[in-house]
Amino acid sequence: MAPESRGSVLVVEDEDIVRDLVVYVLQRGGYRVWSATNGQEALETLRTTPVDLILTDLRMPVMGGLDLVRNVRASHPNIDIIVLTAYGTIDSAVETLKLGAIDYLGKPFDINELLDRVALSFRQRLERQQARQAPTLPLVELNRILSHCSSLAVTLNEIVDLVRATFQPEYVHIERMGPWAGSEVLPAELEASAAESGLPPISADEIIALAAAAEPWLFSEPGHHPGGQPLDEGHGITVPIASRDAVIGALQIARAPESPRYSVADAQMLHLFGAQIALAVLHGDAQRRLHKTFGELQELNLSAAEALAEALGAFDEYTRGHSQRVSRYARRLATSLGLSDHLCDVLEIAGLLHDIGKLGVETGTLRKNGHLTAEEKARLMLHPEQGVRILSGLESMAEIVPIVRHHHERYDGRGYPHGLRGEDIPYGARLLAVVDAYDSMTTDRPYRAALAEGEVMARLRQGAGSQFDPWIVERWLGLLSKERRILLPQAAWEAHAREVAAR
Repeated sequence: MAPESRGSVLVVEDEDIVRDLVVYVLQRGGYRVWSATNGQEALETLRTTPVDLILTDLRMPVMGGLDLVRNVRASHPNIDIIVLTAYGTIDSAVETLKLGAIDYLGKPFDINELLDRVALSFRQRLERQQARQAPTLPLVELNRILSHCSSLAVTLNEIVDLVRATFQPEYVHIERMGPWAGSEVLPAELEASAAESGLPPISADEIIALAAAAEPWLFSEPGHHPGGQPLDEGHGITVPIASRDAVIGALQIARAPESPRYSVADAQMLHLFGAQIALAVLHGDAQRRLHKTFGELQELNLSAAEALAEALGAFDEYTRGHSQRVSRYARRLATSLGLSDHLCDVLEIAGLLHDIGKLGVETGTLRKNGHLTAEEKARLMLHPEQGVRILSGLESMAEIVPIVRHHHERYDGRGYPHGLRGEDIPYGARLLAVVDAYDSMTTDRPYRAALAEGEVMARLRQGAGSQFDPWIVERWLGLLSKERRILLPQAAWEAHAREVAAR
């Protein structure tokens, strides 16, 4: 007896052997399966056949996978898409993720991994459907917007549309302040007229004070000023658009007097919207400044690389500090090995820019305090290739690109993105892999505290010959034993000092 159906899948693949194998495996797994040989044939199938998930190749005749993803996202937004890609199409795979594909799987793929990815997509789909009946639906939808929109303007417009759908206001107003008052990063077309809305005015000082308050929201009524007696509910709410120390402005909504008043729960949720708008704006500003720096970059130099790293830091503070330390360690190790001044410069700059591709990774994934999901891991593992895409258009970065691309390869060939082994991995990438891992272990991460020095040294020795080039590990450990106080981060040095004192 055939197993009960677990959902419907459309397999789009022009190679008969691969397509037939995937169809057979999915059918055995309990899924209803249809197939197509190209994107155009898939769209014709979708006109008459409802499906939950599409598995699509990228390189196909008539219509490829990239165009198929665009068409499906426009006409069938509720269908999930997983992309099947060979290494030669990795750039296109990244593009499909930006367009809204939920995952990708490299060819050749393992059958069990394929089934796991498909099962995960259906579990996540079920969770979304259940969430539609729950009060947290707006937050689920907000996460979808932030995950799938690549354009800042599109992201902000979708967030404001979600605010309207969630809170049913008569008016939505965005008040910008300080350097953001005339900024193109927060488009003026998102603003309603404050006078037209009937919302009370709020000054920059009041917005800053509100952002620092224990309850960062204000209720309002016609004629009520934010500086007056605070209200417990109201027909209007004001929340700051702020993230960490950056206060960008305020988000205000208002209903007509005859409509129901907003509650504290409404205010709390709107506050989350304000924080997410701020993150989107800060991310967009970092991207804008990054592109500006690219436009001004004429030659390989440390100050330009520092400017790029600074732009990344606006997106993720930990990554900036990590990159600066890895840069310092790489230069010091290269100098101790007697490499030329030019190669020392190259490695110092590669250290600063090795994680620049994380600009394409969601902030929540980078800062997650816990284990990453399979989808989050897959997206994070794309950051070396995304870094290459950022740097490859700059002639001056030609020597940096191979180091950025391969700094997560392993000496035993089990790394990514290309599974290079031993000395096939560029020398600079092998060197950077050691100091990159060293800094990760000696600093606090969202999911664990910094490791003690003895544990770090033991892990480096254990990884010599498997994860790392053993010769480079030996040289780095020797350098650490001579210059420990100079090289160790402060937290690691203090842990080492405690170890010594305890002996």
